[in-house]
Amino acid sequence: EVSSDGNTLFASSADGTLSVFDLRFVHRKNTPRSVTLPDVDPRKPPPTPRERANLHKQKSQQSSWDKFGYVQSDNQDDELLSIVLIKQSKKLLCGTQQGILAIFSYGTWGDISDRFPGHPQSIDALLRVDEDTV
Repeated sequence: EVSSDGNTLFASSADGTLSVFDLRFVHRKNTPRSVTLPDVDPRKPPPTPRERANLHKQKSQQSSWDKFGYVQSDNQDDELLSIVLIKQSKKLLCGTQQGILAIFSYGTWGDISDRFPGHPQSIDALLRVDEDTV
């Protein structure tokens, strides 16, 4: 599933995780990479050791989304078979092997925000009728 603005790709996986890619960061097929600026500006004097340490600290505190344009959810202990965006791309529904409809909220991709169990079989496909109806 691709977001309506075309910048974000959502992919479910048989290992029970959801992967979210910022397509603006992807330079080669299947390779999430960050766009980095050089650490040294040739027009300025080299950074001091303290400035280098601060730069390294700032980079290490960035999330994988900030660094690579990629995040992955925790394992959901179920195979995610189908996905669809609703609510103006604020919610992502995932159909699972066990018949549970899992809901992720935009920006909190680590774990589901809600779930609807009870479907008698696996949810292999989802169809968005409109922003409020699946």
